[in-house]
Amino acid sequence: MRLRIIMFLLIGLIFSCSNDFDLTEERRDIPVVYGLLNPTDTAQYIRIERAFIDDSISALEIAQRPDSLYYESLDASLVNVNTEERFQLTRVDGNLEGYPRNEGVFAQAPNYLYKAGPSEFTPLEGETYRLEINRGDGLDLITAETLIVDNPVLVSPPPGQDVVLNFRYNLENPAFVEPLRFEWKITEGVIFDIRMNLKYIESVDGGPFEQKSIVWPIVRSLQELETSIQGIEFYAFLAANIEEDPSAIRLFQNLDLILDSGGQTILDFINIGQANLGITSSQDIPTFTNLSEGVGLFSSRNSLIRENIGVTPGTQDSLRFGSITGHLNFQ
Repeated sequence: MRLRIIMFLLIGLIFSCSNDFDLTEERRDIPVVYGLLNPTDTAQYIRIERAFIDDSISALEIAQRPDSLYYESLDASLVNVNTEERFQLTRVDGNLEGYPRNEGVFAQAPNYLYKAGPSEFTPLEGETYRLEINRGDGLDLITAETLIVDNPVLVSPPPGQDVVLNFRYNLENPAFVEPLRFEWKITEGVIFDIRMNLKYIESVDGGPFEQKSIVWPIVRSLQELETSIQGIEFYAFLAANIEEDPSAIRLFQNLDLILDSGGQTILDFINIGQANLGITSSQDIPTFTNLSEGVGLFSSRNSLIRENIGVTPGTQDSLRFGSITGHLNFQ
C-alpha cells in the first residue's frame, strides 16, 4: 500500500523543507494541523494536535503527555467545495496502522491521526476540498482549503512498455556522455521531486534470494518541468548505499520512477520557511499557515509512478564489472 504520512513537526516534507512554528502564544488553544491529500494514496491521513504553554511545566514534559497533545473530543471532515459532499474522518492510532511516530520529544503512544480510507473518500484531481475541524467547547470552526493538483504527464522518458534507461559514464571524459533527461507536463503543479525505487534480489552465503530495494532521491523541490542527471550518479548511489559483502550475490531487476508534484501552497510553505535565514539576517523566521486559526499546512500532492522500467545491457555490464560497483557482486 502506498500510504504516505508526513508528520508535522516530526519529519520533513517530501520536498525537504523546514519550517519552525512559533507556539508561544499564551493561554489560548492553538490547533496544529498537517495534511497533504494525494489521489494516488490508498488512504488519506491528517494530523491534528494542539499546543499551549504552561508557566509551571516545561514544554518537554507537556510534549510527553498525550492528553496535552490531542483533543479529547474533535470532529473532522473533508468537504467538496463544488458539490458540498461531506466525508467524515475517523480517528485512528498511527502505530496500529503501520506508521509509528518517530522517536523524539513527543509522546509516541498513542499516535492519533484522522483518516479517510478508499471506500470513504478519494480526492479527485481539479476539485477543491475544505477541511473542517470542530473542537467543541464553543471554539471557532477551523477551516482550510486546497485544490487537488493534477498528475504530471511524462514526456521523457517517453511512455511505453519497452522503455529502458541507459546509465552511461566515462571516467576519463565525462563531458562526452549525454546525460539522462527527464521532462513532464502539468497544469497545476509548481514544485516537484523525482526519485527512483531501485529493485534487486540478493542471496547471502548461498541462501535463498530475497527481494531488496533502495530509494534514490534524484532531485527535490524542483520548480522547472525538466531536469537531467549523469549516468555515473546511478552507480555512485548504489556504491554508497549497498554494503559490500563478498558472500552476497545480487541480481538487478528493474526500477520504479516516481514523480511527485505539489501545488502553490507547498511552495509558499517552503519559501517562507527558508526566508530570512542568511548570515546577516535578523533570524526572525516568519510563520506560514493556511488555516483559519492555529498553525500548519493543508494542501495536496500527486504522484506519477512508472513501474518496472528496465535498464540496458550496457548498464547491467557496468553494474557487474565497472570500477564503481564491481565490488557489490551484481551478476
